[in-house]
Amino acid sequence: MKEHEAYKFSIALIYDFDGTLSAGNMQEYNFIPAVGKSNMEFWSEANRLAEEQDADQILTYMALMIRAAQAKGVSLRREAFQESGRNIPFYDGVEEWFDRINRYGEERGIKILHYINSSGLKEIIEGTSI
Repeated sequence: MKEHEAYKFSIALIYDFDGTLSAGNMQEYNFIPAVGKSNMEFWSEANRLAEEQDADQILTYMALMIRAAQAKGVSLRREAFQESGRNIPFYDGVEEWFDRINRYGEERGIKILHYINSSGLKEIIEGTSI
C-alpha cells in the first residue's frame, strides 16, 4: 500500500501475555528465581496472602514481589524488569506473527493494531522482542 492511500478500516487484535504468547507467567523466567523462590512457592504464598487478607490476587502478588525483591536486594527499577523481559521465550511463531499479520492486512488495505492486555508487568513486556 502506498503511503498516500488510506486504510479501508482498522482491526484491533488483543492478546493476553502469560500463557498465550509464552508459556507460564512472565515473572517466572527471571524475577522469581532471582528472589530465591520456586514458582510454586511464590504463587502459593501470593494466593495465601490474598485469601488471608481478602485482597485482590494481582495486587497481592505485586506487593509480594516488592517485599521479596527488597529482602534479596533485587532491583525493582524499570531497566531491571526490561532486562528480565529480554529472556522470555515465546511460543513458536509468535515473534514472526506480528510482521506476517501486518503484511497480510496491509495487502488488503487493513491497518492491524496490536494490544496486550495483561495482569503482568508492562516493564517486563517492554523488554521482550515483541
